Amino acid sequence: QLYALKTPENKQALLADRKIQEGQTSLFDVHVNELRGEHATRQRLQLEYQRSGKEWIDPQLGEEITKLQWPVAFIDFETSMAAIPWHAGLKPYETVPFQFSAHILHHNGRCQHKEWLNVEDRVPTLPFIRELRTTLEGVGSVLIFTKYETRILTEAIGLLNRLHHDESKEEREWIAELLNSGRIVDQHAWVHRYHFHPQMSCRTSIKVCLPSVWKNNPSLHAHEYFKRYYLEKDGRILDPYKTLPDAELDGQIIEVREGCGAMQAYREMIIGRG
Repeated sequence: QLYALKTPENKQALLADRKIQEGQTSLFDVHVNELRGEHATRQRLQLEYQRSGKEWIDPQLGEEITKLQWPVAFIDFETSMAAIPWHAGLKPYETVPFQFSAHILHHNGRCQHKEWLNVEDRVPTLPFIRELRTTLEGVGSVLIFTKYETRILTEAIGLLNRLHHDESKEEREWIAELLNSGRIVDQHAWVHRYHFHPQMSCRTSIKVCLPSVWKNNPSLHAHEYFKRYYLEKDGRILDPYKTLPDAELDGQIIEVREGCGAMQAYREMIIGRG
């Protein structure tokens, strides 16, 4: 499948439909002169490097990395939402952050892992932001993957203003300052512009980018911070997500390897099984 497969003439019409009607069902039946519009550059890269079977890294990626302000923090949020809110004051399907992970990498290679998880039956946004603010104190660049974290922070300003107006002024100001500081760097944008591996095919999410980089860079397998995730099965290197341990809650095993699993485990931890 080709990345963002849409014709420029009709944004809703798939180029694939026409190709199928013409009996051309291979990715390589698509010609570069058919590719125009905002996604054409990425599509041409995919065609070229999937044909060659080679990884592509634009030298500009290295230049972008040198612009980072040290130490850098890699952050990831877990959130929950419910059609019927668990707590007074929340709206249906309002997104609430309940956990974050932060890996703080120093210029000398030292890495610190910090994390926070709400374990109380409450709206967790205010304590979440307070702990995140403490964790990021002294950090330079803040790295995310896609703009999900910036969306959650933006929404947190409104929620805090609505539920904790008097006591959250400093937290709301801190969020606004961070969002407008230029310190937040989206690694997904780096992938889109500067990297392609044939195993990624048409996708650029971290769920495909990370395994492709991991499986094809042996130097990572022996790295102090990563070697525990190097496992093989039937002679094949496992996707690092599959090496993560299961969680056990009240005797029930739950896979917590992506957002839905985390949301399920959190719901059962706070309000019990449905």
